[in-house]
Amino acid sequence: MKQKIKIYDYDFEIERTSEKDKEIVDLIIKWIEKNDIFDGESLMDNDEAIIDAPQLIAEIMDDYLAMKKIEK
Repeated sequence: MKQKIKIYDYDFEIERTSEKDKEIVDLIIKWIEKNDIFDGESLMDNDEAIIDAPQLIAEIMDDYLAMKKIEK
């Protein structure tokens, strides 16, 4: 399934599959276990998890979402 998103005035496309979605959820679960997080409050109280979060998001964006800019 292709999903379009808008960032500023640009359109991007993401190719989504149930396999990719599962891989992303598995990656998040592994990160949760690594950082001993069990709810939102435990995340907000965990400095290491907060510092590590941008790396997790970057990995998801680069390795799984692979957004492609749609030229107008």
